[in-house]
Amino acid sequence: MKIQSNFMGLSLLSVLMLCMPCYFWLTDYHWALNQHVGHSDESLFWIVFTQTGSPPYAVITILILLILLLYLTRKSYRWQTVVIVCAVSLGTTQAIKSGIKQLVTEPRPYVAQMQTTGYLQSFDLTEKSYYQLKKKERAPIVRDRTAIADEWLVTDYQATELGYSFPSGHTIFAVSWLLLAVGFLAKNRTAVAWLFQAALTIWAAAILYSRVWLGMHYPIDLFVSILLAWVVHLILFGLCVPHWEKKFQIIPKEHQPKSDR
Repeated sequence: MKIQSNFMGLSLLSVLMLCMPCYFWLTDYHWALNQHVGHSDESLFWIVFTQTGSPPYAVITILILLILLLYLTRKSYRWQTVVIVCAVSLGTTQAIKSGIKQLVTEPRPYVAQMQTTGYLQSFDLTEKSYYQLKKKERAPIVRDRTAIADEWLVTDYQATELGYSFPSGHTIFAVSWLLLAVGFLAKNRTAVAWLFQAALTIWAAAILYSRVWLGMHYPIDLFVSILLAWVVHLILFGLCVPHWEKKFQIIPKEHQPKSDR
């Protein structure tokens, strides 16, 4: 019953997250640098917001979310269990992301636009040769491609994100935290637990939106990243955690049923 509950919860929230890339497809959204002209406040908001999933600021996000999750699961799981599962979740998903990025080598949307507008050609570069440059050589090419202040705000940020597009590490990071909360709090019906999961849902959806709006990812990057996070957490909460519950005493003794003590 518990495994079924976790499957339903993890799947439901994953489907909800999939609505974001579907929204971009349905609206036929295509990123362009000039869309940011006259929207400097909006650009700044999404740049600051997306940084909650970017190193080194993501460390602060991890600490805050981990502390909150530990508090909410204090009667259900030992703190060591929560920490280990969170570490396995983040480590596994980010390792998979890094491996796929190096295999697929998909240019980011803003790089594709630099190619189609002929900007890269002015440096005798193609998308492929651009990515062969060192990061310190790529950064000024990205940053200085406009003199318009509203656009420069975005290109200045893009110059800090010089890797490949597919899949999205920010999406995997945000959705993983959402699914960790759903998995651990499946039986927690308190208002605080529901509020925590609702806040995480909004935060994760906003992270996904920011990645496309800032020209960092295509909708397909988000779509596949959500599915990757879903599969990893189905394995974690469907197989690993139940196995550890049987093999180790991961529920605090004072909160175990009397018959199990």
